[in-house]
Amino acid sequence: RRYGFGHESFFDYCFARTFNARQGTLVDRLASGEQHLFYRSQVHQVLTYLRDAAPVQYLRELRGILTDARVRAHIKDLAFAFLANVDDPHEDEWAFWEPLLRPMIAAIAASAPQTPDKITALGWQHFFGSPTWFAFAVKKGVVSGWLAANDPRANMATHLLRSHQRHAADTVAELLERYANSGGDWPVRLRSIVEWSDHTTSRRLFDLTLRLIDNGVLDAARGPISVNSTFWSMFDDLGRKRPQWVPEVIAHWLRRRIAVLAGNGLKSGPSEVFPHDQFAEEPIAAAAANAPREFVRHVLPVVLELSDWA
Repeated sequence: RRYGFGHESFFDYCFARTFNARQGTLVDRLASGEQHLFYRSQVHQVLTYLRDAAPVQYLRELRGILTDARVRAHIKDLAFAFLANVDDPHEDEWAFWEPLLRPMIAAIAASAPQTPDKITALGWQHFFGSPTWFAFAVKKGVVSGWLAANDPRANMATHLLRSHQRHAADTVAELLERYANSGGDWPVRLRSIVEWSDHTTSRRLFDLTLRLIDNGVLDAARGPISVNSTFWSMFDDLGRKRPQWVPEVIAHWLRRRIAVLAGNGLKSGPSEVFPHDQFAEEPIAAAAANAPREFVRHVLPVVLELSDWA
């Protein structure tokens, strides 16, 4: 006298359809029970079903879950996770979410010592890590607005770009190019992004990195992980994945070294310009072996310049 389903997701789907046909809300149903972990998959399925079948009800249920004090924290966390993971964020979802994020943005801008309420903090946590909402916020100009702010929002936006660089490197480069020669806190911000970046994923971001070598922003840059890391620690993967790009780094870095030494009135030999660096050996060897034409094209002219200068 019982029904059994061969697949749990089919049960959840049937539950969602049945729920939609009944009176009442998700919050009412949740508040009437213990809200065990068992309900997480059902809540997820109801939100999935309603988002396509009944968008207005979907937003109403979402708002109820996130704002009603009777709903337990793990269900609220699930609702935010659902919203953060949608593939195609909608304007009406942004209109719902943006007011919840606003207190956190204001607190960041004011360097407030205390974080806003738990719901705002939880919503910000999920928004910050969402690739789809990052793309949405970039398209709406929200992220560029944060970067242009003359307050801690620019630092926050820098952390946001750094966390999304690996899957949106071209976008990150586009947002940062206008600040390549800016003063103030921008050299430090740019250096932090370059130090944590995957330099193999985007030619546009790589070109920006070369500009930052040329203008001195990366003079003090080093790999962020090891305590004994150096400038060349940042380009460890470049030798394995993009050996043809390594000679460009060598050329730009050598020219920058020559310019710095010359500016200080120093003339030294090659060993002073390019002292021994164990982290440089692998990418340079990979470039010489796998991209000899690029190596000759980019590095040889600088070596000749170095000989004349020394």
